Amino acid sequence: MSDGPLREEPGTGVASDHHLIAPTLRTDRLRMVAFAERHLEPFTRIQYDPRVAEWYGGLPDPPHEWSTQLEQTWRVMAMFAGHWVLRGFGQWAVEDAETGDLLGRVGLWQPEGWPGIEVGWLVHPDRWGRGYATEAARTAVEWGFTSLGLDRIISVTVPHNTRSQQVMRKVGLTDTGTTVEVGGHEQVLFAVTNQEWSTR
Repeated sequence: MSDGPLREEPGTGVASDHHLIAPTLRTDRLRMVAFAERHLEPFTRIQYDPRVAEWYGGLPDPPHEWSTQLEQTWRVMAMFAGHWVLRGFGQWAVEDAETGDLLGRVGLWQPEGWPGIEVGWLVHPDRWGRGYATEAARTAVEWGFTSLGLDRIISVTVPHNTRSQQVMRKVGLTDTGTTVEVGGHEQVLFAVTNQEWSTR
């Protein structure tokens, strides 16, 4: 039996707590927003594109059935939303500012056991080579340093993924010359500090 009417604590709702939902960021060409239901189908197509799987590993044991692909992608999007709740930062859905088309994802990432706060990205292969990853990642790093006051941001990838390493350099990260094990794979480690970013 309740002792009284249900009371919601002020300032704890999704719409009012910045730790529970991603802020919308804009660049000249891009709009970075929280993942929403409208992103499910286009993000599923990106995740299961064979060209993505070649570089990013895709999802484990990728299913052929569209309905199962949707279910697994929905869980990935829910994980992104949960990361914002638990960490206060996370991945954005990246949209074309003019058309609203989903281009991919970008953001800051630190699951338990990760070697640091990482800036990561995934862009639709049809849009590779247009600078979208660099533009969005720079925006995410800038937000992390100026809005969160982070000390250091890293990025990791497998040694043979020179495409991602090129983006890392364009964003402003430097090869540390060291490797770390992430997800059972040896990865090269790039990083930039807040001080380095502010004096670049």
